[in-house]
Amino acid sequence: MEDIVSESAILAGLYQYGQEAYFEVSEVLNNDCFTDEANSAIFQCFDKIFKEGASKIDLPLLMSAANSLGFSWIWERKEELQQLKGILNTNVELSNIRRLASKIRKLDIGRKLSKLTRTINLEVSKINGEQSYDDIVGLVENPMFEFFNKMENSENTSIKLSNVVDEYIENVENHVVDIVGLSTGYPLIDHTMGGGLRNGTVSMFSARKKLGKSQLCLNIALNVAKRGIPVLYADSEMNYKIHLPRVLANIVYKSGHKITITEIETGKYSRLEKNKFIIQQAKEEFKKYPIEYVSVNGKNFSTISSIIKRWLSSTVKGQQCLVILDYLKLNNSEDLSKAMAEYQILGFLVSDLHNLAVKYNFPVLTAGQTNRDGITEENTGVVSGSDRILDIVSSFSLLKDKSAEEIADCGIEYGNKKLVPICSRFGEGLQQNDYINLQFYGQYGTFIEVDTRFNIKTLQQRAKEEPKQDEQISLGEI
Repeated sequence: MEDIVSESAILAGLYQYGQEAYFEVSEVLNNDCFTDEANSAIFQCFDKIFKEGASKIDLPLLMSAANSLGFSWIWERKEELQQLKGILNTNVELSNIRRLASKIRKLDIGRKLSKLTRTINLEVSKINGEQSYDDIVGLVENPMFEFFNKMENSENTSIKLSNVVDEYIENVENHVVDIVGLSTGYPLIDHTMGGGLRNGTVSMFSARKKLGKSQLCLNIALNVAKRGIPVLYADSEMNYKIHLPRVLANIVYKSGHKITITEIETGKYSRLEKNKFIIQQAKEEFKKYPIEYVSVNGKNFSTISSIIKRWLSSTVKGQQCLVILDYLKLNNSEDLSKAMAEYQILGFLVSDLHNLAVKYNFPVLTAGQTNRDGITEENTGVVSGSDRILDIVSSFSLLKDKSAEEIADCGIEYGNKKLVPICSRFGEGLQQNDYINLQFYGQYGTFIEVDTRFNIKTLQQRAKEEPKQDEQISLGEI
């Protein structure tokens, strides 16, 4: 897989047309594209000259670059010198240079892909039957995805913003939406996130143990899937048999009935024919929801990434979707490093998750665990991770139980939990000391969004003032 003639023609065009030709091919070519040793050396000399600001190549510049790069042999060997003279004396049409560059770049990709497949075959030959199915598939998927990711990234070019602003405005005017991202089904949460769950971003809820973060993620999964949008629920802690009674209890509650999670788990609901009918309806309703569940307990991020990409390819196929990772933690001893603390590694895991979301343009919702400061504090220091996590996520919110004082502040009817938006890249957030009130019905696996604390207090204050106004009017009429 080589084309020496095309390689030489490209070099001739670079010498003949200077920067004008270089700018046409600089984002496509690198020295690996040239299979001939002399051609590769000459291209590296040309590349150095243009990057240092020269607009044209002359012999003194070429000799200087060759000597500094250790390629003086192209002058010293008779065969290479003849080859160089041939390049410098060849005429090439400028319009052909880009096409030739694309051709030898594709040949380079073919050579590297051939080498990669040989490496993969070697790894596959080491399979001994002890590996998991995901690990075996990952032997092929992971290096392939990494290969094509690098290939695409190497072809990125800059964009002149003034050239695309017309297209952008035309698109937003022709596709008016209520929110920019994917709605969680909770309008206030969408608002504080800055327009729901946006493609190419990672949003994060964090809470202490057993405060309902998994239940909140599951509620959002149901809200999204109910609209026919595919959801992948990657669970690092439990199994699907724990989630199914929660799902059914949630659907039953939202249909206006009440059957608890415990009644479903124990089968006691079946003692009443009415309840059996209700569960049957909930079961049929749930079958319409495109939710796929996968346990990622014990799997490293490389395997999780492979699972996500496989789902995107086989199920999503370019449509809007949502990936939920519940929850973010170190799953495997392979993730550990003697050189880094756990919180630092978690930061890198979030970074990898974000890069995956950007690459394939889908939103990610993940849950995290707060440290002990999260019991009393409500700031960025409570996340069990590093500042790297908060630098990467697009929104970060704390889920907490409301204290007795907070319940008394607004009233028991305004919820037993609160969601505190800590930071958001896109959203307006809330004012200091404000939060979203949530009513959590644990026995039914259901979160209900109520209102913000400030909105509730404002309405309560108005309600207190209105009777006084009526009283003043009536006294004035007497």
